[in-house]
Amino acid sequence: MLADMDSITRDALKRAQQMNGYSKRNNNSAKQTPPPQVPQEKSAEILQELQSKKAEVIQQDKSPNFLDTLLGNKEQSLILLLLVLLMNEDCDPSLLLALLYLLL
Repeated sequence: MLADMDSITRDALKRAQQMNGYSKRNNNSAKQTPPPQVPQEKSAEILQELQSKKAEVIQQDKSPNFLDTLLGNKEQSLILLLLVLLMNEDCDPSLLLALLYLLL
């Protein structure tokens, strides 16, 4: 069992060294071209655009859903609950309109 582990380890090391040698040969044979130079002003503009897009994404993630909006304001939640209960009880429509007016 121990001998198997040693042979597996040696094989893995040999393969890693071979792959490392392949990558070195490929890197040396390939043409090395420097990355294109971006003017300082343009890079600052790009950075600002990326930061603004990131801020937009963060704001979109924090946008409240319907339930958060509904339960965010306790007074409005209470009035809405009263409206629903009173509509089920067939109460006076003027009372319902008054509650709706309070919601505005």
